[in-house]
Amino acid sequence: MAKRVLYRPPVALWDIFDKLQAVFSDNFDNVVICKLSRKEFLNVYASVADVVIFTGEYENVMRIKDDLKIDALLIFNGGALNPIIVTASAKLDKAIFDIVRERLFNSGQDCMAPCAILIDRKISNTFIKKLLVELQKETVGLSYSAKTTIGQMLNASSVALAAKLLEGYYDKLIFGGIIDPDVRLISPTVFVFDHVSDLPQELMFAPIFLIGVYNSLLEVDDYLSTPIAKKLKGYISIYTENKNEWEPKEIFFNNVLINESLFTYESANREFGGYGLHCSFISRFNKISTRPILISKEIAKAFFNSLSKEKRNGCL
Repeated sequence: MAKRVLYRPPVALWDIFDKLQAVFSDNFDNVVICKLSRKEFLNVYASVADVVIFTGEYENVMRIKDDLKIDALLIFNGGALNPIIVTASAKLDKAIFDIVRERLFNSGQDCMAPCAILIDRKISNTFIKKLLVELQKETVGLSYSAKTTIGQMLNASSVALAAKLLEGYYDKLIFGGIIDPDVRLISPTVFVFDHVSDLPQELMFAPIFLIGVYNSLLEVDDYLSTPIAKKLKGYISIYTENKNEWEPKEIFFNNVLINESLFTYESANREFGGYGLHCSFISRFNKISTRPILISKEIAKAFFNSLSKEKRNGCL
């Protein structure tokens, strides 16, 4: 579809991408890895590109948005709270298996991981006991060890966030809390908040579990209706054996999964993302549209569909 793709990886991953490019150079001869500063990459390449795909923080994408061509297609992939709700009727073993897998995938450094876990008070003690049993099976260590299940953080910001949470919520800590900043290691860490309303609302790329206990699902509704939650609106996973137990407010109804992991739902062939401005959006001609995104579909809508029939046939 594209004559040339230029990719700027994070500085921390430059060595890894050198190795990948050496292995796959014959397969992707139109892909160029650019080891440039953000400013250089923007000025030389992104500012004149037809399509720019930006993965990162909302504040950063907004800094570059106005430097792109007016007709450039900007595709933004950010992050979301992706809360998991475990009701009193849920099958706990299934819910805990999914929660541990999602929160610890890639050592907790994935945008699909749940940043909030909301538990019905009636089953909270049992849930927490079962969760801690599973976390005790994890092994923290350097990434090259075959025994390691939780490796090093790519960014020092993950370590800084863990330290900030420990300082601010030490009285909520029930498990873990061990940080080695020199090698960027964080043990699986669990904070439990007795009220959902006290639970922080921020993105985390670390093996940290933030659990809030609720008495009524109305408390969950309120938690998911704050201005921050709306900006970070991605997916909600609800574990329940009573599918009529809770009807989320209309603003959250689009991306609700019932007894399903976001990792099993995700597919390279369907739109993915959310409706929060900090989660994912498409921008072109100074118009922003927040929605889940399938990159190939968005590019086709923006460019391919505007070609004449003869030109479209020539692209096939």
